[in-house]
Amino acid sequence: MDVAQWMLAEFNRNGVLFHDIAVDRIRELFSFEFTHPVDDGYYGIDQDVLKEFRALTKATVVWMPAKKYWRKRTEADRPERTQKWT
Repeated sequence: MDVAQWMLAEFNRNGVLFHDIAVDRIRELFSFEFTHPVDDGYYGIDQDVLKEFRALTKATVVWMPAKKYWRKRTEADRPERTQKWT
């Protein structure tokens, strides 16, 4: 299973996917190469992995930047991927 497919499986299992938990698990299950330092000791997910995850979930998942997690899209959501409210 590749990283983006793992992210999708975790999302489907839990209904949400928290960024910090995903980073930790990716580093444990796959490799550090799929993450990168961003700031203040935090890590991000590789852009190619995120691109693939977006492609797999384009119509069904939105990103909540304030709390750094992905959740299921609802009818109330705006059309863009990133939503500003929680």
